[in-house]
Amino acid sequence: MDTKKQLHIAGQTFTIIRNLSNYRRNPAAVTSELAIRNLQIIGDLSEALHNLPMNNIFVESLVISQLKSFIGDYPEFKDYFQDMVL
Repeated sequence: MDTKKQLHIAGQTFTIIRNLSNYRRNPAAVTSELAIRNLQIIGDLSEALHNLPMNNIFVESLVISQLKSFIGDYPEFKDYFQDMVL
């Protein structure tokens, strides 16, 4: 996968993390359950993409497989990555 596509994946990931971060919300409105769920999503996404940059075909297939698994677990984020992995 070329560098431009990898940077796009990274950018989308940072957008998701930013949107899930509680500092962007009214702290009084964030329940502990929501905060824990958001941290789980952030952790799972970080785990899926920790092998960036993809510098060989094995790593690329691993990252894409992990990203597809993430999308399967959290389909609400499919639109962020569908042009990259689906």
